[in-house]
Amino acid sequence: MHLTVCTKGIFWVRRWNMNFKTRQVIFVPEIKSSNPQEYFILGSVEVDIKYLGENFMKLTHRSCVNKGSEYYVGLTLALPATCNDFISAFKQRCFVSLSLIWYLLCQQPHGETGFLFIDGRANVFVVSVDDSIFSIGASWSQGMPGCKSGWSIGAHPFISLRPRTREWFSGSQIIVHVI
Repeated sequence: MHLTVCTKGIFWVRRWNMNFKTRQVIFVPEIKSSNPQEYFILGSVEVDIKYLGENFMKLTHRSCVNKGSEYYVGLTLALPATCNDFISAFKQRCFVSLSLIWYLLCQQPHGETGFLFIDGRANVFVVSVDDSIFSIGASWSQGMPGCKSGWSIGAHPFISLRPRTREWFSGSQIIVHVI
């Protein structure tokens, strides 16, 4: 992995024609909760969740491994990329837990400004659950008149025979571990 520092203090990571622009590095304390189906609920009071995709709802019923406290970085995609691209570029550092996603949503439960994008662009997470890999997209949707604002969350399975099943648009943010 090639890492350089631009003159404006912004980090760029380049690998396989993908460019990532670092937005922000955050420290996440150890997360205690371990049962995702207890907190990813439509209409939750804690977090405005507007939509949970079918694959994501199935995913929350599976086992979830939490990590201790760690640093994470949000990287903005300069080019479209797939889950396969993320795994190739970041190896094990791209895998995060469902608990991390919940923790970050709780920091911006009603679309407040913070680490996650709230302008309609996707916040992308790669999760490994029970030996299956998913790319998860969480985006804030500002409701139109008569429609509810909230987080929309979907999971897209990574199938090694068809690794390009979901391509994330440039401008999306991938969240990975910092070394």
